[in-house]
Amino acid sequence: MAGQRIGSVLVLADDGSVAGIVSERDVVKAVAAGPERLAEARAADMMTRHVIAASPETSVDEAMELMDSGYFRHLPVLENGRLVGIISIRDLVKYRIMQHESDLDSLKRYITRPS
Repeated sequence: MAGQRIGSVLVLADDGSVAGIVSERDVVKAVAAGPERLAEARAADMMTRHVIAASPETSVDEAMELMDSGYFRHLPVLENGRLVGIISIRDLVKYRIMQHESDLDSLKRYITRPS
């Protein structure tokens, strides 16, 4: 995770469904619980099993609220129980910044247009 600058990894079951998620926080908890056992630890030993997920229809506001209320930074996107993507808080922040910049550009064009 550190080498690839990835904040979380999804764990999939044999049928392709999401079995869990291993986040940086989960790794830190595993280290705190017993660093000597970390070399033998498996994803199943440290993953969060109750994974909150979005659907492709989930709005940006809803996704941000899910992340904020759950105190996590990565949100899997499932369609019919199958993983179709993952959204990070960084993705959502970048989207919001682009949206605000677009709104600002529109306002500037409106204000400066010839009468």
